[in-house]
Amino acid sequence: MIDIIEKLSNIEILEKKDYLTKPKKSGYSGYHIIVQTPVEIEGKEVHIKVEIQIRTMAMDFWATNEHKVRYKSNKKLSLIDSKKLTAYAKLINIIDDKIMEIYHKQELA
Repeated sequence: MIDIIEKLSNIEILEKKDYLTKPKKSGYSGYHIIVQTPVEIEGKEVHIKVEIQIRTMAMDFWATNEHKVRYKSNKKLSLIDSKKLTAYAKLINIIDDKIMEIYHKQELA
């Protein structure tokens, strides 16, 4: 997916953030690309910055729920629960990898 984005002629890649090979301390993993792309607004071409986030469904599940618990709640997350979320991220990534192994094995058969 990343190589497809890099080949697009109408975008300029400004920054890449690889949280796949080096997940955040919170457990978040994904790949972010900040790009600039031309958009026509009222007949004028304007360059807009856009952040593209590439995640598997499992990564997105964790990130969406972690965001709700950590940032959308009225209460501060305890240290124990914060550590649990990090551990769950690791478990979800392991499960995600194992499912992808099965998928790739099926594709090769």
